[in-house]
Amino acid sequence: MRCLKEPKKKKPQATIKIILYRKEKDAYSTELEKLIRSDLPELNINEFNSIDRLSQFLRQPLQNVFIAVLIPSSGAELADFIGMATLFDNVRVILILPDRSADTRALGLTLSISFISYVDNSVKDVLSVLQHIINKNG
Repeated sequence: MRCLKEPKKKKPQATIKIILYRKEKDAYSTELEKLIRSDLPELNINEFNSIDRLSQFLRQPLQNVFIAVLIPSSGAELADFIGMATLFDNVRVILILPDRSADTRALGLTLSISFISYVDNSVKDVLSVLQHIINKNG
């Protein structure tokens, strides 16, 4: 008589928590959110439209945020992220810059980022980077 092995049970996959920061829901960020929700449903997206609320959230213990997608609407808003850079120490940051000016780019590069893009690039680039980060670290 043959013994049948029980099928291996799959480990429940941990939900990956990410931040999506955008001041306003523009066409770019809306399309990006839609793609993330459809192609990466395992992600738990925490949305913020206020730097103060984002900062408060990151200061709370045990948030375990793995990835932050930051879409500042201006260079001034980007500068606000510089002041809270230490809150992103253990977070993979994807930064989507609002324009291609040298000043904006230089400011963005002062953050410790995993990927940088622009709002006039394809959202599929960001989705590919998210998938890569998740596959590499998940």
